[in-house]
Parts: sequence; C-alpha cells; structure tokens
Amino acid sequence: MSAAHAPLEPHGPIEPLFDDVWRVNGSLEMKPTMRLGRNMIVVRNGGELTIINSVRLDSGTEAQLKALGTIAHVVKIGLHGMDDAYYVDTFGAKMWTLPGARVAEGCHGDRRVERGRRQRDPRQPDPRPHCLRLCAYE
Repeated sequence: MSAAHAPLEPHGPIEPLFDDVWRVNGSLEMKPTMRLGRNMIVVRNGGELTIINSVRLDSGTEAQLKALGTIAHVVKIGLHGMDDAYYVDTFGAKMWTLPGARVAEGCHGDRRVERGRRQRDPRQPDPRPHCLRLCAYE
C-alpha cells in the first residue's frame, strides 16, 4: 500500500441493486465511538466499471469487483474521496469530479461532471431536459 492511500476501513459485500448496478456500504471511524457511513455505487457499461464515491475494498471483495469488469472510471460527487487515489493509481481509472471539487492528495481530476442538457435528436421531444453531463478537460 502506498503511503498516499488511506487505510482500509470496514465495508460490507458488493450488493446488486439493478442489472449492472451494485452498492457497497462502508464506514469510516471519526472518533473511537463514532463511525460515519459511506456508500459506493458501481455501474457497468459494457465491460467498463464506473465507481461513484469510492470505498476501498479488502482483497477478496476487490477480486469480486474486478470479476465484474474493468475499473475504468472513478466519480466523486460527494464530500468523501479518500479512496479515489487508490483506484486511480492501482487500476489507472480516469477521475471525474464536479467543477471546483477538492480531490485527495496525489490524485487529480482528469474529467469533470457538469449539470447540462442531454444531447438528443432535436426532432424528438426531450422527456428529461436536465441530466449530468460528463466532459473531458481541455
């Protein structure tokens, strides 16, 4: 483990939510008698996995995650991001952040997540006019 990576914290199993979407519940010790809950979402598109609000996994659970696909993207859309650098360094994942978001030391945002309009066929009505748009930094 690199000194730049946060230590492993307790977490649960990878739980399926929907087709190609999973959740991992984790926690972080804030004080000796207080733990803060964290949730990681994993989305598979083709063979690529996108990790949203990362939680570092133990070796057995990490092997299960790798069996689901290639860890290609890490998206930080909350305050926690202590495990983002682990996935970026270990798997070469692209890091996605909100504009102006702080990232873990040794980690940088390769991409940004913005609120914007969905690209669509202008001849068709748009039932969902707003969505999150993923943009590569120039």
